[in-house]
Amino acid sequence: MTWKKLLIAVDSELLARGVAGIAQTCSDIEISAVTHEAGETLAAVQRHEPDGLILSTRLVPPLAAELDALPRRPRILLLSNRLHPGIDLACARGCACGFVRSSMPLTDFSGILARVMACTVPNAGRDECRGCPLPKTLNPSGLPLSPRELEVFIAIGKGHGNTRIAADLNVSIKTVEAFRENIKRKLQIQNAAELHNAAVAWRNGRYVYVPPTRHTQCRPQDAKPSPL
Repeated sequence: MTWKKLLIAVDSELLARGVAGIAQTCSDIEISAVTHEAGETLAAVQRHEPDGLILSTRLVPPLAAELDALPRRPRILLLSNRLHPGIDLACARGCACGFVRSSMPLTDFSGILARVMACTVPNAGRDECRGCPLPKTLNPSGLPLSPRELEVFIAIGKGHGNTRIAADLNVSIKTVEAFRENIKRKLQIQNAAELHNAAVAWRNGRYVYVPPTRHTQCRPQDAKPSPL
């Protein structure tokens, strides 16, 4: 039997133990190391050259450039308590295979892990990955906005005001104000403060639009910081 080497890099020891327990149920996976910080994670990747890497999204910013530069990059599965990846993960669509939530059912996570570890594509993000369903999990949650409205929504999430947005998009301030009103209407948002909070939360993967037919208001996820 050929063992596949797996590195687990999450900044929560409790969660790391849970992930390791699931990995150990797979007959062909060998856990090379478990790390909790960026520096030791990079060192472990270079030392063990794992086939797969389960990586906390909180460890992505300090590791993205180093991982992308590796001649032999492991297949990366991003793990987080976010609702979706958002748009600020530098490593997401460039080098990761997929994204999973830490609250995912164990059987689903086990199946995704097995798929990633069984993959024979050398690096993620290549044309060969187009037939795999996992890259779709790296996309931010969809919104019922036009392309221009989405640009404005993203800019609001960056903290840009109407004047800055109008200049960047080469439109009038009144046009930006109209876009803002359209966005609030479509997302069922009541005021400017809620709009700003939703835009910031969506960028960070903590806001999901829920269609009104579900009788649920669209709100940013109101949660305390968690290990991921």
